[in-house]
Amino acid sequence: MISSSNKRYADVLLKYAWLLIVAAVIAGAAGYLFRSRQAPTYESEVRVFIGNSISSPDTSLAQLDTGARLAQTYAQLITYELLQHTIELLQLPLTADELRGIVSTAVVSETPILIIKVVYEDPEQAALIANQIAELLIADSPSNLTSQELQRMLAIQGQIDNLESEIASQRTEATQLLEQVNLANEDEDTETALQLTEDYNRLLEQINTSRTILAQLSDTYLQLSNRTNRLEIIERARAVPQPTGIKAPIIGVAGAIVGLIFAAAAVIYFEYANTSLRTTEEVETVLQVPVLGRISHANWINKNKKTYLVVDTHTQSRLAEDYRNLRINLLASTRTASPSICIVTSPSPREGKSVTVVNLAAAMALADLDVLLIDADLRRPVLHEVLGVSNLAGLTTALFSENNRDKQQIDVPVKDLVQKTRIPKLWVLTAGYTTERSTEVFGSDRMTKLLDSVCEKYAFDVILIDTPPVLAVSDAAALAVATSASVMLVINAGRTHWNLALKAKKQLEQLNVNLVGAVLNRTRSDQDGTSTSYYH
Repeated sequence: MISSSNKRYADVLLKYAWLLIVAAVIAGAAGYLFRSRQAPTYESEVRVFIGNSISSPDTSLAQLDTGARLAQTYAQLITYELLQHTIELLQLPLTADELRGIVSTAVVSETPILIIKVVYEDPEQAALIANQIAELLIADSPSNLTSQELQRMLAIQGQIDNLESEIASQRTEATQLLEQVNLANEDEDTETALQLTEDYNRLLEQINTSRTILAQLSDTYLQLSNRTNRLEIIERARAVPQPTGIKAPIIGVAGAIVGLIFAAAAVIYFEYANTSLRTTEEVETVLQVPVLGRISHANWINKNKKTYLVVDTHTQSRLAEDYRNLRINLLASTRTASPSICIVTSPSPREGKSVTVVNLAAAMALADLDVLLIDADLRRPVLHEVLGVSNLAGLTTALFSENNRDKQQIDVPVKDLVQKTRIPKLWVLTAGYTTERSTEVFGSDRMTKLLDSVCEKYAFDVILIDTPPVLAVSDAAALAVATSASVMLVINAGRTHWNLALKAKKQLEQLNVNLVGAVLNRTRSDQDGTSTSYYH
C-alpha cells in the first residue's frame, strides 16, 4: 500500500513529468558536451621514500613513524619557487599557478612514501614533470649533504679503501711470517723463530689498529649518508597512454540523473512551499466546506468591466458552463429559503468575487429565475459598470437618505431603486454613491427592512449580494448576521493563501454565519488535473 503523502508526491511528479524529462535531457546534454569538449588528460606519478628505514638492517617503528610524518611535511615543500624552477628546466608553456593546478601530492597511509601526481595533456610531459619535481625536491631537501660534507665523505671513502687494501696486504704478510716461523721451528733455529714471531705479533697489532680505524671511518661515513629524512625515488614516473577522467557518455548519464533529482526536488519544494489553494481538494481539506464550483481562467476577462459578463457574451464557452454548474450547486444548497439570499464575498481583494456574482446572477436569470443582484460593496462598486445601468440612486440612497438618518424605516420607494438589466429576469440594486460608513448600517435593521420592502414589491426567487472582502472590512459578516443570509466564499486558485481563507472562515463562524461553500476561481487545467477543452 502506498501512503497518501507518497501518493501526493507521486502525483506531483507525474504532473510535471515533462519538466523532469526536459531538465534531465538538458543537464545530461550539458554534461556530455562539457566533457567531450575538454582535451584528454593523462596522469603520471612518482613515488619518493622519506628516511633510511628502507636500507637499514634493523628498522625500528620509530624510524617508520618519523618518515611517515616527514612525508606530510615534504608534501608542503613543493613551493612556488620549485615549480618555477621546473618550468624553466623543462621549458613548459605554463605559469607556476597553472602548474600547481595540475600537481597534487598524497602520502600512502601509515608509510613514509610520498606520491607526486601530475595530470597533463601530454603523457610524456606528465612523466617528465613528475620526475623533475621529485628530483628538485630531493635536491632542495635539507637532508642533502653540503659540499664540505660531501668532500669529507669522499675523503673518508678513500681512507676506507686504503685501509682495506693495507689490511689485506698485512694479512698476506702475516700468513707468510707464520709459515716462516713454522719452518724455523722445524729446523730448530730458535733465534730465527723468535725474531719471526716478534715480527708476526707486531704485524697482528698493526692489523688490529687498522681494523679499529676502519670501523671508526665506516661509522662516520654511515652517519653522514644515512640521515633520518633522506629522500630517495623508489619508483619513477612513466608515461601512461590511457587518458584519465570519466568518459563523456558516463558524465552525460550522471548529469541527467543529477538534473532529474534537482528538478524533482525543486518541483516538490515549490509545489508544497506554495501555500496558496489551487485545487478543489485543497480547498475542501483546509476549509472543510464543499466546493460549489470550479471556474476556469479566461484570458478575455480584463480590467474592462464590460468583459465580466461572459455568460451572456460567451454562452458556449467552458467558462459559461462553469457558472451554470455553480448555479445548480448553489441552488441545491440554498433551496430551503424563499427567496434564497446569498452573500458572495472573498477573503481578500481582487479574487474575482464581483465577476463571479454577476455571472452567477445572469446564469440563474437565464434559467428562468427572478434574480435580484445587490451591490453592497459601497467602497468599490462595479456592478453598474458591468451591467451598463445608472448608479445615481442605489443602496446608499435608501440607507443614508436625509429622512432616514434617525429612524429605522425606508422612505425611498423600492421601485425607484431596483433597475432592470438587458438580461431578462435579472434586476439590480446598485450601490449608489460610495461611503465608508457601510458596516454600521449593515449591522442595523435598515438593511433588513430594505430587503423586506424589496420582497413585498417583487417576487424574487434568488437575491445575490456582492460585498467587500471578509478580511478587509466586516461588511459581509455584519450583513450576513442582520439578514440571516447564506455566504459563499470565492477563492482565487493559486493566489489565495490557505491561512487567509481559513481566517476568513473562522471570522464568519464566530458569528454563526451559514457558510454554504466556496468557489475556486480562475483555475487552470494543470491546477486541478482537468482539461479546459469543451465539446462546443
